[in-house]
Amino acid sequence: MPDHSSYIREKLRGAKNAILDDDRPMQERLWSAYLYNLSSLQREWFPDADAQNEFKAIIEELRKYGEAVEGAGSVPTTLWTMSDADAEALAARIVMFADRYLA
Repeated sequence: MPDHSSYIREKLRGAKNAILDDDRPMQERLWSAYLYNLSSLQREWFPDADAQNEFKAIIEELRKYGEAVEGAGSVPTTLWTMSDADAEALAARIVMFADRYLA
């Protein structure tokens, strides 16, 4: 299996920057983090089961609500219906996850 560690770091850095470096509402920043970074990653690329499970949980949280293909919810619908507090909590979770790889 190829080593995806540098690509994972690049995309997690991009997701973290999208969340932290902007004055837009958090839901919009989460959308950018997902669209341009997290959606490019695959669970099995992460090196251990804990990381794979955390990545899966984050993506499931982003796709919680709405209609989308293959039975998963829609990221935009989830984000636009998410409370500000829930968006902040999810953003903090993504940043903490990213920091594991960027340290």
